[in-house]
Amino acid sequence: PNQFFNVNWRNAGLEHQRILDAVNLERAVYGDLLTDELECDDKYTLLTEKVSAFFEWLVAEFPRTEVVMVTDDDVYVRVDQLVADLSTTTRHKGLYVGELTDTLHPASLAPIRDPTMAYYTSRQSYPLKHFPPYAGGPHYLVSMDCVQFIAKNRRRLASIGGIEDTSIALWLLAIQVHVQYSPALASLRVRVCQNDFLSFADLSPLGIRSIHENLLHGRDFCHNFDRILWGCTRSASLETIVNQVHHL
Repeated sequence: PNQFFNVNWRNAGLEHQRILDAVNLERAVYGDLLTDELECDDKYTLLTEKVSAFFEWLVAEFPRTEVVMVTDDDVYVRVDQLVADLSTTTRHKGLYVGELTDTLHPASLAPIRDPTMAYYTSRQSYPLKHFPPYAGGPHYLVSMDCVQFIAKNRRRLASIGGIEDTSIALWLLAIQVHVQYSPALASLRVRVCQNDFLSFADLSPLGIRSIHENLLHGRDFCHNFDRILWGCTRSASLETIVNQVHHL
């Protein structure tokens, strides 16, 4: 199913009842939110725990699932095209596909050692100078055997300071699964819109609605593309982080 998953917000400081009412209404109408089902909190520093908890829930509730996609909430996914492409793929085991961060720069992406930055990685959690290739966090696909491995071992697998995308890559190395690059998964922070994208990240609500309207009316995916209006605002872009790492 095409669903947006979240976790319980009991410690997230939501004081307005109207927000809680809206969440409950969304659950009732669309059945597309997980709030109390996962035993973890929705915090950036606990992102790895949230994803592994979701994997554990998924294995229990949908054991016949073949491929799982993890995305942020600012991503437009062409689910119909993605499913069609996957249906022609014979390999549904050992699958780990995404947008490679190390394709953005010729050097391997090194850990950020500045504790004031969002992507900070301590030497204690990861002492090596470079990360292995990994799929960037906005969107990636993993086959069910990979999901099962993480779910089964989630309480024994150490995360890299809560950074989920690098943690996933390191965990899967234990079963000899390596990330595969797909140009069909892209982020606006580093690429302009292309009509053959299957998943496009870093979008504003207007960008998501614009793409959806384009497809509903038979227009090209990128019709009337505007990088400023379609893009979401971020405190630090991936290009900035890569450039900072390059100069360390």
